[in-house]
Amino acid sequence: MPKGDYKHLKADIEDGTVPIARLLLEAVSMSTLHGVAKSVLVFIWRRTYGWIDAEGHKFKTDRITLDEFAAAVNSERTYVSKMLKVLVAANVITVEQAGRTKEYGVNTDIASWSDEAIDKEKLLKAIGQNLYVHSSKKMLSSSTTVVLQDNLSSTQRLSSRTTQRLSSRTTFISENPSSGAGFGASKESIKESKEIASSPIPPISPLDMSESEFETEVEWHVKQGTGNERYILKTTDRLLLHGMLAKGIPKQTILDAVDDTCKKYQPKHEYDRGITSFAYFEGPIYDTWALSQTVQEIAVGGESHGGYHRARAGHTAEDPGAEVYIQRLIDRKGS
Repeated sequence: MPKGDYKHLKADIEDGTVPIARLLLEAVSMSTLHGVAKSVLVFIWRRTYGWIDAEGHKFKTDRITLDEFAAAVNSERTYVSKMLKVLVAANVITVEQAGRTKEYGVNTDIASWSDEAIDKEKLLKAIGQNLYVHSSKKMLSSSTTVVLQDNLSSTQRLSSRTTQRLSSRTTFISENPSSGAGFGASKESIKESKEIASSPIPPISPLDMSESEFETEVEWHVKQGTGNERYILKTTDRLLLHGMLAKGIPKQTILDAVDDTCKKYQPKHEYDRGITSFAYFEGPIYDTWALSQTVQEIAVGGESHGGYHRARAGHTAEDPGAEVYIQRLIDRKGS
């Protein structure tokens, strides 16, 4: 098959390449970007780094219309527009207004990417493990060390995200670290150390959690409710969750709705993959929030506020499901 024959869709590096920094490729493979968002990023690469100017320099930005994006990634304009906003908010791409169109580019400073878009500590760990090195070269590069710029000084810190549930976590402490139960320690001191080490930390209330800690708590509830231990919040899921918090939806309301939805979920067929997106909980969360506001207003003798009427059809005072929600909320308020 001849080189350069696009008709047969045969790729060959001799027909042209797009120079991409290795770290960018590694970062994208580690990122939480998926679907159209990742396709949009690749398209920007092709339109910029894939071309050079008259002086032989790579283009770093280009004017790209929404129609061009939609056609290139085979998606709808409205959804592409949403993904562009996600990428800009995550600091993965840059955008500047250039006349009637916008000029897009790729942010090569991986350290400045949002934590929702990439786990930088895991990226550094993967690089340190030579995961991106060809197997025949690994012995030669075993001593390679990589550091990401000064604003990635967080490489020494532990990630704020954890797989352990924060509201029921425990710690391991030592009453006297310098005389801990080591070699030559008595049985009594070892026993005492074990008793101290298993002392639990007081549970963390959702009200006291930071946004990143609350994300971990939500993931834990979904994992417990669905049985899917690999479930994680994607970038769009986190943006949706943060939007709910910004609107004033209580964290406990979100967790309650997630738990109830998981309990009521019924697979539609044998190949049903279950709940894979946080967007599945959006309706139930707003329903629970609207009902909780109704309960509070009834308790103080007020009228329902139109701004809280987001409950879907069927969740009314006549609906047994609504009564269960209301009674549970009343019980919690009284406890």
